Amino acid sequence: MQFQPLYYDGELFVPKIELNMTSNQSIGIITDLKRKQLLMNQLVNHSRYYLFRAGQSEYMCLTAEDLITFLIKVTGRNEPVALLMDYFALKENGR
Repeated sequence: MQFQPLYYDGELFVPKIELNMTSNQSIGIITDLKRKQLLMNQLVNHSRYYLFRAGQSEYMCLTAEDLITFLIKVTGRNEPVALLMDYFALKENGR
């Protein structure tokens, strides 16, 4: 799978991306909405790819702490969840 570089106002907006995939392999791309749409547009006419577009409410069943924990794992970061909860002034009020 290959994505071509995209430019916006003369600046590189999305670099060239090459992914070596095996059959039945899933790959997720997490980025902002504008870049996600531009990348997905490059795959629209490729019937061998299944595209799933998660919307704004894709993580509605998670608490703020659950979501932060998930995002830390996905990004490979090591920040403590409690530190980020405090940093963003998040307080759990139930689900």
